[in-house]
Amino acid sequence: MTRTYEVMFIMKPVIENTDEKIAMVETIITNNNGIVKKSDYWGKKALAYEMSGFREGLYVLIEYKADSNCTKELDRKLKIDEGILRHMIIRKCD
Repeated sequence: MTRTYEVMFIMKPVIENTDEKIAMVETIITNNNGIVKKSDYWGKKALAYEMSGFREGLYVLIEYKADSNCTKELDRKLKIDEGILRHMIIRKCD
């Protein structure tokens, strides 16, 4: 059963290929039978506290529709990506 999710992730501010990283996340979603509804790049923002030696991060919010297997795979890949400081996936109320 497909549901609507949002993934917010914070990339390290030293990453130069932000478009490629965002495209990689969108590709993970589409390769796992998901549909990207909306993608917002918020840019560089100050972090509430220092993470991995960084005080700023590049914020991205993606809304997508997929099943739970797609979300599990996305979570797994974001956890092992060294360019991602933090991420959070939430299920939106339909």
